[in-house]
Amino acid sequence: MFIVSLGLFTVFAYLLDPLSDTIGLSLLHAPSLQALWTSLYNNDLWRLLAFNNSLVLGSAVLALALSPPIFWASCFVVTRYRQHILSWVRKTHLATWLKSGKLIAAYNRLGH
Repeated sequence: MFIVSLGLFTVFAYLLDPLSDTIGLSLLHAPSLQALWTSLYNNDLWRLLAFNNSLVLGSAVLALALSPPIFWASCFVVTRYRQHILSWVRKTHLATWLKSGKLIAAYNRLGH
């Protein structure tokens, strides 16, 4: 799942790059924020975070803006999954085969 998620979200991030770059450029070029960017850039920590890169800044702002709706949507999807689909998934041949493996047995012996 990690490899699949990594590939999926890499493609998703690549598709969002133009939007992130536009957001970052508009923030970095805003005249009212020039003093803030200058003072932050003079601090080593902020310079290390590379916020002066339009893609980095735009991606951070976009991630912060999208975090609450994605959190609530994820909670909704997980709740619906547990209510309607989980019992069916547990009965599939693949799930029963995976549960009968040695790794799951060792995990269950640990008290989980």
